[in-house]
Amino acid sequence: MFLLLYRQMSLIRQRNSLTKQLMDEKQKLYDIQSYAATLGQGRLTPASIASLPGSVFGDGFRFMNMSNQLALQSATQKFSIFEQAGMMPQGGTPAQQQQMRRYYFNCFAEQAFQQMRKSKEIELNKMEKEIDIRSARIQQRLQAVEAELDSVKGAVEQRSSQDAPKYA
Repeated sequence: MFLLLYRQMSLIRQRNSLTKQLMDEKQKLYDIQSYAATLGQGRLTPASIASLPGSVFGDGFRFMNMSNQLALQSATQKFSIFEQAGMMPQGGTPAQQQQMRRYYFNCFAEQAFQQMRKSKEIELNKMEKEIDIRSARIQQRLQAVEAELDSVKGAVEQRSSQDAPKYA
């Protein structure tokens, strides 16, 4: 009887532990999905980074800094090549020419950012799939523990009804 009660308590502890692990995985999934949604809205800004959950805030902040720097570097290189190749439209006032230069530079920067965003989205999707796999494994283990717990509870109840004193 005591072994059955001990096993029952052990299974309850396992169930609680697995339930907590499953909740933690779901929270990670929510955080990553929130990060992906923020990333999908376009360029990251300090305000959009501030809205991220704490678990992904650091990564979001690093990505914002890195993507801005790399986008500017890439745009500078592409714009330089674009100018040297003589592809820059000529004519118009100096203000119009400056505006056109700024337009092309911004297009190159946005193109570079989109490439980095795509690679980050692929990384986040991979992380989501890994979390889904871990969650499914935890869920399977939880179901097995629940099934065993039900059978042990039944055995405890049956045993206690057999061992109970009979008064009549």
